[in-house]
Amino acid sequence: MKPPYSLDEIKTIPLKNRWLAAFLAWLCPGLGHFYQGRTAKGLIFFCTLTPLLVAGLWMGSYWGGEETHRLCFAKNAYFQWQPGSRRLYFFPQALNAAVAVPAVIQAKVVQNGSLPLWNGAFAPPALSTLQSQEGRIVRPSLNAILLRLHSWFEMGSIFVAAAGLLNLLVIFDALCGPAWVIPEEVQEALAAEASSEKK
Repeated sequence: MKPPYSLDEIKTIPLKNRWLAAFLAWLCPGLGHFYQGRTAKGLIFFCTLTPLLVAGLWMGSYWGGEETHRLCFAKNAYFQWQPGSRRLYFFPQALNAAVAVPAVIQAKVVQNGSLPLWNGAFAPPALSTLQSQEGRIVRPSLNAILLRLHSWFEMGSIFVAAAGLLNLLVIFDALCGPAWVIPEEVQEALAAEASSEKK
């Protein structure tokens, strides 16, 4: 059955530069929509996905304890790809630039044999716990992190991955735009036609 309206009657929303909007949405949920002038949608995406991401990163964090007196942040969001230790969670998590960029930087820094940046946030765990000459833990192993965080590690990983997968929808919406908006006159004609068919 042919629809009672043509594609010419569909209202279009100017999306400006779609690829830039998609990139901005990857950088921060809702930022691409703010760029396009769709502030209500951008605010909704920002206010729902950002707390989910922050909560997941916080669940993967702990205080260093007596030896460090510092926050060990985002131990559940890292990039590691070596035999015996492949972090598959990273791929959905990487759909948020707030995770992908620092995690890839940390992986590169650690791969070159240097100590991690930013107090070890987003750094991959060591194969065995690394300590400094003073006995402080510089880079904990995965077992050491799991002993500290228990199930919070996995729960936080799931939260960050969910935020990434939901952000994929935000990126797609910024790139391709919303679903069609049917003009009011067409909606009224459809309603009138439906009511006449009932009679």
